[in-house]
Amino acid sequence: DYLVDGTAIHGVSGSPVLVWRDKWTTIAGLVSAYIPNMATGTTLPGMSRVASIGPCVEFFQSREPNSGTSIQK
Repeated sequence: DYLVDGTAIHGVSGSPVLVWRDKWTTIAGLVSAYIPNMATGTTLPGMSRVASIGPCVEFFQSREPNSGTSIQK
């Protein structure tokens, strides 16, 4: 997980976090929490907790195509 100091507001949870490097972009994670900035006594844009998608990627990469395994809904 990462703590990102960027413009975050209520309602951004679940949004993708993109990383741009040179000429390509990738998804680094998903916003999992919003921590408001209460420095002035009112709610201002604050920090975001970002959950890595690494475990999800590893899960799907470990599955063999047509191996008979499926994801239960």
